[in-house]
Amino acid sequence: MRPVSNWASAAAYAPSAIQTMVSDRAGLRYRADIDGLRAVAVLLVVGFHAFRSSVPGGFVGVDIFFVISGFLITNIILDAQEKSAFSFRQFYMRRIRRIFPALIIVLTFTFLLSWYLLLPDKMISLGRNLFGGAFFLSNIVLLNETGYFDIAADQKPLLHLWSLGVEEQFYIFWPLVAWLIFRGRHRRRHLLGAACILILGSCALNIILSYLHAAAAFYLPITRIWEILTGAVLAILPSERISLASLRLQDIVQPRLPVFRRYFDKVGPLADGAEFRSLVGIGLIFISVAVFGRDDVFPGWRVLLPVFGTVLLISGQHSWTNRALSHPALVYVGLVSYPFYLWHWPLLCFARSNLPKSQLLVIGAVTLSFALACGTYHFIEKPLRGGKPQAKTIYGLCAVMAAIGCLGVVTIRESGFDFRVPAAVRNFAHVTVDEKTEWRLHRCLLESNEDSSQFSGDCVDQSQQPLVFLWGDSVAAALYPGLRDNQQALGYGLTIAGCPPVLGFALATRPYCKDNNEFVAAEISKYRPEIVILHSFWAYQGLNFDRLPETVANILSRGAARVVVLGPPLLWDGDLPQAVIQYYWNTGSLIPEYSTFKLADIRPFDRVLRKKAASRGGRVPFRLGPYVQ
Repeated sequence: MRPVSNWASAAAYAPSAIQTMVSDRAGLRYRADIDGLRAVAVLLVVGFHAFRSSVPGGFVGVDIFFVISGFLITNIILDAQEKSAFSFRQFYMRRIRRIFPALIIVLTFTFLLSWYLLLPDKMISLGRNLFGGAFFLSNIVLLNETGYFDIAADQKPLLHLWSLGVEEQFYIFWPLVAWLIFRGRHRRRHLLGAACILILGSCALNIILSYLHAAAAFYLPITRIWEILTGAVLAILPSERISLASLRLQDIVQPRLPVFRRYFDKVGPLADGAEFRSLVGIGLIFISVAVFGRDDVFPGWRVLLPVFGTVLLISGQHSWTNRALSHPALVYVGLVSYPFYLWHWPLLCFARSNLPKSQLLVIGAVTLSFALACGTYHFIEKPLRGGKPQAKTIYGLCAVMAAIGCLGVVTIRESGFDFRVPAAVRNFAHVTVDEKTEWRLHRCLLESNEDSSQFSGDCVDQSQQPLVFLWGDSVAAALYPGLRDNQQALGYGLTIAGCPPVLGFALATRPYCKDNNEFVAAEISKYRPEIVILHSFWAYQGLNFDRLPETVANILSRGAARVVVLGPPLLWDGDLPQAVIQYYWNTGSLIPEYSTFKLADIRPFDRVLRKKAASRGGRVPFRLGPYVQ
């Protein structure tokens, strides 16, 4: 994102200064509406992370940031190019002064708090992300960590730095491309052509890869760079040359519906091109927020809505919508949006993992992150960004950032500084998984992006009688080693991570669930097991529990003698290893072998499942442990 000069903070409190669009030092006209749009973007992201059910598609705020960044950075580059004053050294010095100060503070804070709160395994992951954050490779680090046995996303306090990695990687190649192309004839035309080619290629790859490898499409710069370049196109073509600038509502409707011609004189501002574009733009953004959810394939084609909505908003500079975005309160939030984005996610992660769940806790974490963002902006960012760049300041910031990256490497090499935690706690909390021999990953436990052809022949032992058939998701797969050791009759286990054992279940993000489950049902017909065990996490969005009794009846009709449905597994607030270390920090002793500490109450959910399963002949065993029914 483009640095905002010192005078801009004063403009946040002076509406007249905002409305007159005073020029900044670089010769570019400051646009308060873009700072207001930044505010919208960061509030959407924070809202999604803090209040997910209320802001289901708030993650599109990151895509809004991408478009804004491309527009502002390209404006800076081209303005300097046209004056023959562009300097790579000055450009990157501005970037360092803009990005490094707040990031250094947040990375340092996160490491210090993690020292006291994280177990060694999670501390090692933090070390990798500390390295990635310091060298702007977080998106690549996170892509390499993806997989079923990876730490949950909400347990990674630096997860949000992936977007910063994408932006900074863009800043490496785009200034060079713009500099090389802008030196020849027809400079803007050729640069526009290059940007459009890159946009088309990157966008196409994004849509294709989103369905083949969702994590790669999400994290790789090559599938995200087109979003930033759409903002760059706005900067390459001055607004008066964009065909959208003259687009009016009546130009679209009148040729097709002449009967409405006489009404357009009465619609006032709506007939104006800028007003129309801004209204459509803000509409596309809020449709995305309301309709999209975490289980949708993203980015894919869906990201087109917030990206082009942002483009339309930026192009409608003088509309009343953009004037509303220039409100001093929104402008101020936009000015502190960068540190607000940096602070909010670590605070939410630590609060949710180590404190009792409550809405007030979330509100408190968001409020604290905004207060820290304001302090970071006024007392760290502004003093370091003010005045002429000093080489010693730049070198100092680079040295500190490099030291933080090295600290991440040391954290990995030192096994997450495991000496911080007593051996008894480490051994209790650390669970090793032999993916090949115990869980049979990619053979009998498939990930949700693998189809049934990946099931191997060694999943069944036909010599075992009576035959017991285990069907479910990765929670069911966790039962397999114990059942195998204690029940020699167990002969078969087919499990699919992220797919409950319910016929007809399908989600766009888990494209093979439906077909894989149908394959498993066909295998039941083939082997006619004595017992079929259904087990799952069960709490999947989009799972229709009315299909469970239908599935039970289907299994019985295929020749199985009995169907046993195991309810949801015991769940903890956060996760079990984190509960172990938190118990130790609270009491100074090891958690008892039998304990309800931080255990979630799953009885209401269990009762619903029991009723549904039993309605068609499924047997539901009584739950053992603290919640016996």
